[in-house]
Amino acid sequence: MSLADNVSDVLKNIRNNADEDFKKLFLKVKEKCMSLDIEITLPRLTNIQKNRFNVKTTCPNEYYKISLFIPFLDNFISQLYDMFIAHKSLITNFCCLLPNNNLPNREENIKSLAEKYSEDLQCSSDSVIGEVLTWTQTFVGTEKPKNALEALIACNPLIFPSTYKLLQIIATLPVTTASSERSFSTLKRLKTYLRNTIGENRLNSLALLNIHREIILTTDEVLNDFAKDSRKIRLL
Repeated sequence: MSLADNVSDVLKNIRNNADEDFKKLFLKVKEKCMSLDIEITLPRLTNIQKNRFNVKTTCPNEYYKISLFIPFLDNFISQLYDMFIAHKSLITNFCCLLPNNNLPNREENIKSLAEKYSEDLQCSSDSVIGEVLTWTQTFVGTEKPKNALEALIACNPLIFPSTYKLLQIIATLPVTTASSERSFSTLKRLKTYLRNTIGENRLNSLALLNIHREIILTTDEVLNDFAKDSRKIRLL
């Protein structure tokens, strides 16, 4: 999490000094373009533009700084915050579950977790605090788990059910997202460049058929369902 903070600070410094930093970057781009015999041009500009971003400048440096460099930095900083920094307090609270972390506000952190996951724990915050503190006390004088997975294995779910549930949650929290990836997605088998326009209901139905291929549908079932739709002709 500290690395995310450091990266965010660096990007914010670049954003605050966008004029100087982009000027250096643009000089390198110009040198590269000259070596490749490529002319830096601007896209067609109009006085009134409704459908796309229109920068009122004829200087390539200013145009690409305003239309590309600054929006890219703003989006990068925003995405970095949403993915990492916004969850900093939650991760800090989860650290209280590990016996090797001597946090000054351990009880407050446990209480925050108990309130956030009250539906999963189904007990009062005071009960969760007492249980977690008792569980961490069992490691006094013994080797302590170093991460959430080791702590989950060492935790007895019959004796410490709430602690075990919280450890399950932190051990299964996703560390990354791949929402834009289709290399291993079912959608890649359904949507291609030749067949890209498809309704949501049809897409969901085809995805379910492809994912649950072990469920075999008979021809009669498909025909009966197809015949239920209102049509001028009678199929069955």
